[in-house]
Amino acid sequence: MQIKNTFQTKLENNINSLIVTFQEEEINKISDKVAYDFLRLLAKNHDEIAQNLNEYVRIIKIIALANQRNHVTQSDLFAMLILKDDLSKKLHEDFKQKLKSTMFKELFYYLELNGEFKDSVTENFNNKNLSKQEKDNAANLFDWTSEQIKFLESKNFKEEPQLKNVITKKLVEEWIEKTKNEILARLKWQKLGFEMIKNC
Repeated sequence: MQIKNTFQTKLENNINSLIVTFQEEEINKISDKVAYDFLRLLAKNHDEIAQNLNEYVRIIKIIALANQRNHVTQSDLFAMLILKDDLSKKLHEDFKQKLKSTMFKELFYYLELNGEFKDSVTENFNNKNLSKQEKDNAANLFDWTSEQIKFLESKNFKEEPQLKNVITKKLVEEWIEKTKNEILARLKWQKLGFEMIKNC
């Protein structure tokens, strides 16, 4: 087992005291669909999750309850990374990758489509032979990327209720910031490309 740092030890002690604090009836009332769906996705490649699925779901439901929610959100899922210090490095990485692809699923989907569009018009752009339709599409995508950038950099994104987590706040905030910066870099690169295409 890895040696826990002070933050993890304090957090684990707090969660263990929460487990004692909450009644089983309260825990059972928490909607756990997000937890089960996500953990089943992880369990496909990780026996340690499959074998302890109910234990993980219960811990995550307690985190949601401590966060004064009646359902599990994606930020509550981080509790399992802190409480289970014997999880493999591969599982930690898969957890973060799968969370990224589910939490920002729609955004990543459109980033991929935008990239495909940009690739498909590159030859026409280089030959200065873009059609009006291609320029119009680029103008629409320029507007869309601008809106996404504006939202991700806004106060509204930072105050998104599902990102709030008093229990695993530090871990969630660090991960969200890193993921957001990765998405913003792609969006800004695409925006620049769409601006060049629409103005060609």
